[in-house]
Amino acid sequence: MISVKYLQAAYDDYNRKYWQGKLPKVTIRYGKCITSSDAVAETFSGGPLKKKYIPYEIVFNRELKETKFECYTVALLLHEMCHVFLHNTGRVSLSHSRKSKFHKELKRIYDAGAFLELL
Repeated sequence: MISVKYLQAAYDDYNRKYWQGKLPKVTIRYGKCITSSDAVAETFSGGPLKKKYIPYEIVFNRELKETKFECYTVALLLHEMCHVFLHNTGRVSLSHSRKSKFHKELKRIYDAGAFLELL
């Protein structure tokens, strides 16, 4: 089992390593995702006059709480952190296509070695 405390510490560590500490604080929890995904970065709008999306929590499917594949859960955390980065910088990208902003950010942290730690 991978605890929320562990995931929060990993978020803080990865934030320092791959985003220079610029990602906002977020709540991490297990629960029901708003989609059928295993994890989702849920956001809310900064208001009708503000065009910035503010990430506020990363929700992992509660079934992952009991998984023995901890590296998968941490890989999902890195994936969601890319969404947090894009939302926080106003470059919202729901697409996961190879040419999307999301894919470019995921590739950037991959090239920096983020996923090597999971092996």
